Amino acid sequence: MKTQNAPDPSDLEARSPTSAAPTTRFKIVEIDLAAPIESIPQGGPNEGVFLLFRVGETYLGHNRLLCTELPAPASRVAYAAAQTTAITVGDLLRLAGFKAKLPSLYQPEAINRPPSIEAIQSELDQGSILKKLSASALASSPAAESVSLVICTRNRAESLAKTLDSVAALQPPPFETIVVDNAPTDSSTQAVVSKYPNINYCIEPKPGLSQARNKGIEAASGAIISYTDDDVRLPTNWIKAIADSFADSQTMATTGLMLPAELRTEAQIEFQKNSEGDGWGYRPRHYTRENFLIPMRRKGAPVWKIGAGANMAFRRSIFAKVGGFDPRLGAGASGCSEDSEMWYRILESGHDIRYDPRAVVFHTHRETMAELSQQMRSYLKGHVVALVIQFLNFGHLGDLRRLLLSLPWYYTRLSVLTLLGIQKTPNLLPSIRGFMSGIAYCLSLPFRHPSRTKATASIK
Repeated sequence: MKTQNAPDPSDLEARSPTSAAPTTRFKIVEIDLAAPIESIPQGGPNEGVFLLFRVGETYLGHNRLLCTELPAPASRVAYAAAQTTAITVGDLLRLAGFKAKLPSLYQPEAINRPPSIEAIQSELDQGSILKKLSASALASSPAAESVSLVICTRNRAESLAKTLDSVAALQPPPFETIVVDNAPTDSSTQAVVSKYPNINYCIEPKPGLSQARNKGIEAASGAIISYTDDDVRLPTNWIKAIADSFADSQTMATTGLMLPAELRTEAQIEFQKNSEGDGWGYRPRHYTRENFLIPMRRKGAPVWKIGAGANMAFRRSIFAKVGGFDPRLGAGASGCSEDSEMWYRILESGHDIRYDPRAVVFHTHRETMAELSQQMRSYLKGHVVALVIQFLNFGHLGDLRRLLLSLPWYYTRLSVLTLLGIQKTPNLLPSIRGFMSGIAYCLSLPFRHPSRTKATASIK
């Protein structure tokens, strides 16, 4: 069951699916900077490379080389590594000026570039940065709390099997793994789960991702409840990274980095470009009511930029305080945003959320443009509904301002630019349809949060 957050439309404005031409697909190549950097050979026809730079299991950044830039000598790859990872390295080494700013609605993130890329590359070549990273910044505390893993799925047995293969390789393993089969129409999911030992299978007959997520809360017994989707691959250290992200007792929820599992179709490349504008990155972030929600809620705080539902975790105790996932939101209901609306409630209740890029998942994006268009429609529909629900819950006028002023103005302006041929905007019509569908859906919304009483009563 796939879930993503609604992107900020202003992040998508300048993007076009033709920007990668003539490259039609990318081969994902991981480069461990602790090893000698090698040249990149010519790939297949119209095939570029998506370079993922890391030190051990810690990812530092990515870059692209188009097919016209291949083959690339080792010196070119090394320069790309230094240029790409300098900001993250500066943050990990606790250097002033390299801390990640919290995402906002209208201004792009300000990034302090180092005065000399060549100087960073020189240190990289000499290995001094790697030694510092290995000695301090990449060190983590032992995993102390039990982590339950919940995977919600519906009629996607083949994809789920690949995810469960990666779950079986986790070290350490989760305290428990729970697969929630949401309103299944056949027994294929149960048949797949039965092939894996130590996995708890349960059925949630009510359709909807929020219903399935709440079933996971009821079934889980770990101190931390982590969620991933049935279309991801988990690295072996994922549970350790999730537990480490809760080292601060004030942290009630965390999200992590989502990287592509493949980039072989136009739709997957376009989705990856869009998601990179949502504030997810390689540097940690710390969200609180005071530093994020209050300063930006006048215009509608961009909680959807906090992370991705395919890579999130919560302290079990927080659900007793704020309730479960809202069944009016998410796949099978409004379309999405059940995760970001939960983050909004957690922040408003005065608790902290952290984005920790050490927790990585590899996500298989939509393969076809038709699927991507449907996804964009769901994004905007769910986003509209979430804005209304947040207003009903807390009365913050910024949510209405975004719903009634910011989004209509944005799409009106974008439509005019598109009709005049000034700008190409992929998935404009699906997004507008999603916005209108969200408005229509809101007319039937009950005013009471249907899941709070049930979720609170089920947590001991």
